[in-house]
Amino acid sequence: MPNSPATTKMSALLFLVLPGNVRAEIGMARTEVYEKVGKPPVVAPASIQEDLRRRDFTVNAMALSLNEGSRGLLLDPFNGVADIEAKVLRVLNNYAFVEDPSRMIRATRFAARFHWPLEEKPSNASTLPGKIITSNTSRKARSDTRSLNLPTKMIR
Repeated sequence: MPNSPATTKMSALLFLVLPGNVRAEIGMARTEVYEKVGKPPVVAPASIQEDLRRRDFTVNAMALSLNEGSRGLLLDPFNGVADIEAKVLRVLNNYAFVEDPSRMIRATRFAARFHWPLEEKPSNASTLPGKIITSNTSRKARSDTRSLNLPTKMIR
């Protein structure tokens, strides 16, 4: 893959521990475009609004403003705080699991860790065939899926 700004993996993060042992991450706002299902996305710099829109779940689509004049303001365009209070995992868009099938594993891990249900949606995203997992994700993801003890037909 060429080393251009639009394709270089931009994963530089700054991890902070704030008073009260609160953990935070600071990273560059970016977009991710999935040109093919199961393939790594093309990454490019973006606005914070675009970055939050590309996230998987509402609880992961929040940020604190670092701009002068609004520093510390919570940006929560998809009501992630309300979902935390309601203890529910809500997917941001119907294509989240199609764009990146490993998000199904992530959703299952979040649900198990926090004991929160995944919001049901009247879409095909919540009923994707297990075939997508195996045909478009790595061996590691399939191994992780097997460790979740899902029915065999879901992980073949």
